[in-house]
Formats: sequence, C-alpha cells, structure tokens
Amino acid sequence: MAYFKAEDIKSKITAIENAIDTVLTGGKSYRLNDGQGDIQVTRESLSSLQSALDYWIEKYNELDTSADIVSIRSYR
Repeated sequence: MAYFKAEDIKSKITAIENAIDTVLTGGKSYRLNDGQGDIQVTRESLSSLQSALDYWIEKYNELDTSADIVSIRSYR
C-alpha cells in the first residue's frame, strides 16, 4: 500500500492537466513523467489521461485533510 500526501496528488493532477492542455492546443505529443516512468502522450491517449485525472481528483477529494495522507492501492 502506498501513501501519498496532498502535494503528491496535486503534482500528479497538474502533470496530467499539462499533458492534456499541450495535446489539445496542437502539440503532437507530450512526455509525461507520472513518478513511475515517462509516458508518451498523444491525442489518442486523451481518454486514458482523462480517466487518470478523474482518479487522482477523486483520491484528492477523499483526503482526510487533518492527516493530509491518502492510502492508494496500485493495480498495475
């Protein structure tokens, strides 16, 4: 089980949003480092990026702000 602080989750959300924005504004591709490795992002991967964004936003919203940590189970 991995633990992420609010700042870690915000960083992931920002990275995903930047990748989406770059591809949507005409970039052919974007390299995204998700903390586990580099990912080549293209227009074809927008749906999976949106899913990842939704996942991390949900985890961020579930945070107990008094503890500032959320438990995440990896399914990779």
